[in-house]
Amino acid sequence: MGIFDFLLGGEKKKVQKYIEKKDVRKLAQYLKGEDESLKKTALDALVSLAKSETLPPEDQEGVLELLDPVMALSQQIAVDKLDDAYEIRKIAVNDYFNKGNFKAALYALKRALDIKPGDISLMNNLAAVYSRMEDFEKAREVWEEILQKKTGEPTAVENYSTALWIRARKFFEEDKESLQGEEHLLRILELNPAHINSLSSLADIYMKRREYDKAIEHYRECLNNSHFPSGNISANEYRGRVNRNLGDCYASLAQKEDAVAYYRQALRVYKWDETDETVIKETMERLESGAPPPEPRVEAPAQQESPG
Repeated sequence: MGIFDFLLGGEKKKVQKYIEKKDVRKLAQYLKGEDESLKKTALDALVSLAKSETLPPEDQEGVLELLDPVMALSQQIAVDKLDDAYEIRKIAVNDYFNKGNFKAALYALKRALDIKPGDISLMNNLAAVYSRMEDFEKAREVWEEILQKKTGEPTAVENYSTALWIRARKFFEEDKESLQGEEHLLRILELNPAHINSLSSLADIYMKRREYDKAIEHYRECLNNSHFPSGNISANEYRGRVNRNLGDCYASLAQKEDAVAYYRQALRVYKWDETDETVIKETMERLESGAPPPEPRVEAPAQQESPG
């Protein structure tokens, strides 16, 4: 046995003695140390002592004051006393989640699921907490488990789609043609084929990549959809822009009649500013005269924000 192992073994014995004596102050000192094993042993011991409620009032208060900022210990103790899963869920949502205390909400919902395993409503709440804590992979695991249990479960579909959409937006902010962002949008459309934000975004991506057939397919789906993307854009402007993009796609494929038809519709449904109106009309005249199609616009104009 080396000198380090000998010294460490001595410290472990000290910790055990402090645990047996319920010496809160001595145990608390190990939380500031560099040895992760001793730190965890001391932390677990303090949590266990606090939850046992066998400490003198001043020590109980001291442990809660020390650990609450890290793990919301007082909320854990309050939840541990309850045995009604839905009462715990109510506290988790109203008192913790809605006030931004996600660590306490996470603990409470896990406690509720211990009482009522596999409950879909509780699992939806748990996934939402993981998502707000930006632990997207754990949130994804929970939502996928829900959808395996109950295909098309409405709350899971809605919440999961929103989380995927926000995640996709982050990928596209880093890379305008992100394959991971595209993967998320495609998954949304598997869950909800009419998700207008995803349809619009995919159409824009395919247009930018000059994959015009795919872009046309998605833009036409957008026009068949009764909704339009959230954001600072009116329904008429949105439909005008989609029609214009379709015109550009068909023009790039040298399908002049279809291109002109969509340009005419773009002018019919939305009042463009003078510059845009002139460009659209000149493009139509060029196509109708038999001239080569213009260079496609690279920037697709539809602007969306993440759904509320």
